[in-house]
Amino acid sequence: MSLDARTCVDLGELLRERVAEHTPRAIDCGVDLGLLEGPSVPVSVNLSLLSVAMDNLIDNALLYCSSGSHVDVSWGLHDGQAWWAVQDDGPGIAPEQQARVFERFERGTAAQDVAGSGLGLAIAREVAVKHGGTLRLEMPASGRGCRFVMMLAGHTTQAAPVA
Repeated sequence: MSLDARTCVDLGELLRERVAEHTPRAIDCGVDLGLLEGPSVPVSVNLSLLSVAMDNLIDNALLYCSSGSHVDVSWGLHDGQAWWAVQDDGPGIAPEQQARVFERFERGTAAQDVAGSGLGLAIAREVAVKHGGTLRLEMPASGRGCRFVMMLAGHTTQAAPVA
C-alpha cells in the first residue's frame, strides 16, 4: 500500500458518499444506517485506500447486525487530529477475541454463519497505519455493539478540499 496519490478531501463528504453507497444494502438488511453530522474536516489522504477502509468497516457492521439494528457513522477533530468512526448495536465482540480482531484471517465466533475472509479489519488497520494513524476498537459497558475509530494523525489540512 502506498500513499503516493494523495488528495485533499472533506472527510465528512467522503463518508457521506460511502454511506450512500451502502444504504441500499442496509435497507435490504433492515438496518438503520445513519450519518451523524460533524464539522468540515479537510484531510490529505489516499482516497482509494481510505475508501476501502471505510467500506470494510461499514460492511462489517452491516454483516454482523441483525434486522432492526442501528449503525452510525461519525467524524470530527480531536486535538488537531481527524477521526472517523463506525458504531453499531449488534452482537459485539467477545472479550477473549478483542485482542485478535485486527489479525489477518481472524474471525470471531459471531462470524460462523457470515461470509468473509477475516481480512477487512486487518486491511482497515493497515490503511490507518499508512496514514500515520490508528484504528481501535471500543466496546460499550453494556457489552452490546462496538465502535471502531480511525485516527488520521497529521493529515488535516487548511486548504479547501477538492470536490
